Amino acid sequence: MAGFLLRRLANYVALCFIAAFATFSLASLTFNPLASYYERTPPPPAEVILAKRAELRLDDPIPLRFLGGSATSCAATSAPPSPAPTSARSSSPASG
Repeated sequence: MAGFLLRRLANYVALCFIAAFATFSLASLTFNPLASYYERTPPPPAEVILAKRAELRLDDPIPLRFLGGSATSCAATSAPPSPAPTSARSSSPASG
């Protein structure tokens, strides 16, 4: 019985991976994340578009973006929250 459940679980994991990869591939081929840059008037400089293209890793093959995209993009874009400045706070209550 345990062997049957492990085989079923392995099949479900494989199915989820294949479905996620197919969805990611179709979205990568269909959508253009730089379309808003191309439609602007006046258009941004080519360096800006190339930098955004490199940031989004659009020149990498789809399987590499799928396997490593989420870990590197999340780590690159998320920064730890900065502490609130202490000089802006007032230690005395406001008079009114």
